[in-house]
Amino acid sequence: MVIDPVALGQLIWQQRRLIMIAVTVVTLLTLITVLLLPNQYRSTATILPSGATDKMADLKQLAGLGNLIMTDENSSELYPTILASHYVSDAVLSRKYTVPVDGQPRSIDLSDYLDQDNPDKLRQALADITTITSDKKTGVITLSVETEYPELSQAICRQYLQALDSFNLHQRRSKAAENAAYLKKQLDTKTSELRAAEKALAAFQERNRDWATSTNPELLKQLAELKRETEVK
Repeated sequence: MVIDPVALGQLIWQQRRLIMIAVTVVTLLTLITVLLLPNQYRSTATILPSGATDKMADLKQLAGLGNLIMTDENSSELYPTILASHYVSDAVLSRKYTVPVDGQPRSIDLSDYLDQDNPDKLRQALADITTITSDKKTGVITLSVETEYPELSQAICRQYLQALDSFNLHQRRSKAAENAAYLKKQLDTKTSELRAAEKALAAFQERNRDWATSTNPELLKQLAELKRETEVK
């Protein structure tokens, strides 16, 4: 089918009023929508890299060994996952935020602001206003929160960082407690072994009262072994 440019031009000219009306209506609707939409303010925080990272990560990815990539437990590579976790999300959602609205302080509950009561949907709504990105080359992590109020965006962003710090502190305390419990268990075990060795030595000396002047090689051998075991413990 061949389109005649002249006929097409004539058709457009004949329908020019309808076309102009359609363009005007679309433009007005767009302007009204833009004017009615509330302003959105974004607060951004940058987290610098920390901890050890896997230097061979890119090569492992190319070789199809991505599941073998290892990260230090204190590495910031884990931060995006932690920031998106229920632990951090719930910490952010559980707070009330006081921000100025029309010149007056207003307390905002995120469940009301996000208009969600269901915990899972509320977490998803929080995720929708939150952006977490990570630069694989530099290790820099960027956290952004966007709401209708600049102070609210800043407060939520700040709470994210505080929850991340709290998670790291809790993790360190948990590991310190585990290490302390392990060391105590080891100390108790060694103490029990030492007491058992001391009792065995004392019992041997009690049974062989002349051990100090004895020349019996078997007796001296047993005595030396018991003393050595006591010293080792």
